[in-house]
Amino acid sequence: RRCEDALDAKIADVEDPIDAVISATGRDTALQEGGMLYDTLTMVRDALRRIKDGTFGICIDCGQQIEPARLNAVPWTPYCLADQENHDKEAAENRPQTLGDIA
Repeated sequence: RRCEDALDAKIADVEDPIDAVISATGRDTALQEGGMLYDTLTMVRDALRRIKDGTFGICIDCGQQIEPARLNAVPWTPYCLADQENHDKEAAENRPQTLGDIA
């Protein structure tokens, strides 16, 4: 009977705090991965549009050629290395601090 009760119970009735943390972490990870995949797909589609309109390989910020080695490594990149570094720096400055950053 206890097995049937457990099967019929709602998740909150049988989930202990550790289970809740693990479930929340799994959901958070899945959402982050989904977001990264969506962002990559968007960048690939944008790169295909740039190929079609003849602007592929040109930095969308400064208008200079994107380094060939960079295009080989990240073909969908819209930025030259210098402008990508600027975007990364801005993103790092705007990212909320975590406990690891404070320690």
